[in-house]
Amino acid sequence: MKRRRLIVLGGSVIAGLSGLVSSGAFSTVSAERIVEVGVADDAEAYLGLEDTSTNGRSSSFGTPHDQIRFSIPSAFETTEGEGINQKSSYTFDDLLRVTNQGNNPVVVWGEYDYSSSLIDDIALVGNGRLLDEKENGITLTPGNQFSGGLFIKSTSGTGSELVEVDIHAESSDVSEDDIY
Repeated sequence: MKRRRLIVLGGSVIAGLSGLVSSGAFSTVSAERIVEVGVADDAEAYLGLEDTSTNGRSSSFGTPHDQIRFSIPSAFETTEGEGINQKSSYTFDDLLRVTNQGNNPVVVWGEYDYSSSLIDDIALVGNGRLLDEKENGITLTPGNQFSGGLFIKSTSGTGSELVEVDIHAESSDVSEDDIY
């Protein structure tokens, strides 16, 4: 009887070990592959960004790689003012058109995450609301677009400074109430 138990136990151990060895499980892999990537100007990219300002506050003409650039005030404005007020908030609508030229719905928003002596906050605006984080973003289905602008909140400083706003688009689960 002991011999049978020993044979059964030995067979079980061998079967168990062979399952571990031939399971195909792995912890890490490194594989080199060729990747071909198409890089396009802002207007032709998966997330299309086109300047639409009639007074030059947004432009892509002559910028590196035709990337959209915002100028407030612009060199083409005929106003006497030299900029926005200190410690104030401004919204500039209709500066750009944002188009989903990809194949999936995306949520679009913009945020400012930099330190500046003049600007406290910059965010993308669209459809009458602040698009300052993903939860507040606009969902665009493929082929759809919205007219966007900028919300700018200044500090108590004066002068001129180049700052950046990050425009994000992320694929996500969408509810039909959020689709434009």
